[in-house]
Amino acid sequence: MPIHQDLLSILICPKSRKPLRMATTAELQKINDAVRAGTAKTVGGVEIKEPLDEALLADGAGANGGSLVYPVREGIPILLIQEAIPL
Repeated sequence: MPIHQDLLSILICPKSRKPLRMATTAELQKINDAVRAGTAKTVGGVEIKEPLDEALLADGAGANGGSLVYPVREGIPILLIQEAIPL
């Protein structure tokens, strides 16, 4: 179930306060490749074990200009910094 555009237009990254956007197919592929390899971890250090169908991306959210990816599970964005995945 995709996120409704009206909701997406008001969501912001809880860390950077920048607008969020849907992750592209290429970005999801990169994350899911890391999940399959067992190297994908959240900011909190927890290994991601299930591939993502959808995710939100905040460009430039990290301290070094990196990006944080917020998973979307069953149509619900998980906007907790500890649950975000560094891209």
